[in-house]
Amino acid sequence: MLMNEPKSPFPMLDEKGKLSKKLHFDGGKKFPRVGWAIVPVDVVEAIPKIKHVYGKRVVYIPIWPYNNSGSAIMATDVYDRQMRLWKGTVLPLGRLEYLNGDPQNPQTPISGIVMSDLQTDHTTMQWFRQMINHGYGPEDISMTTLPKKGR
Repeated sequence: MLMNEPKSPFPMLDEKGKLSKKLHFDGGKKFPRVGWAIVPVDVVEAIPKIKHVYGKRVVYIPIWPYNNSGSAIMATDVYDRQMRLWKGTVLPLGRLEYLNGDPQNPQTPISGIVMSDLQTDHTTMQWFRQMINHGYGPEDISMTTLPKKGR
């Protein structure tokens, strides 16, 4: 499937958390211009068994080694109750980073989420710098400490 590239060649957010000047948009400010690549994916289709606002959801999960350390699902199509394509979601990937500078721990964090309502021609974006496993050590990964940190 044609998806956003597995890692951005530049950080999408600067150190202050502002959008990089290198990031350009098409369609006004609706569509971030990111690189694209053909990525092998698993396609999972889910149809709710109860009355729901969605008629169907299709998720696209990149296959190893293209999977991402930040999220398994990299794109989603959402259909309304009449099974018309309603929304599309893409997670732009950030720049390859290394946990604590260790080249044995490469990570590609997510830089944001772009959701387009195709029926109303409206796009919503949320940009963030995801820090994977930031501030956690091996001693923190237990069923005793994780629930405490989550509260």
